[in-house]
Amino acid sequence: MSTAVVNNVVKIVRYGILVIAIFAALASIGVDVTGALVAGGFLGIVIGFAAQASISNFISGLLLVLEKPLKLGDFIRVGIPLGW
Repeated sequence: MSTAVVNNVVKIVRYGILVIAIFAALASIGVDVTGALVAGGFLGIVIGFAAQASISNFISGLLLVLEKPLKLGDFIRVGIPLGW
């Protein structure tokens, strides 16, 4: 796996843990975080629908990087109909 992919995954996990820790700390001192969690969930749904195509392309690219279905030296046919 490339170092860029590892670095991006580490950043995502780090920020996720940071957000969870902030909400847990606020909840432990008595701050009501229900509204922020609902707003965050709603915002996530809206952004998810708006960026559906971009997210799909990103995930497809990530899978290509991780699985590496093609490598240097492979032969690829282009423009030939299926079944030939």
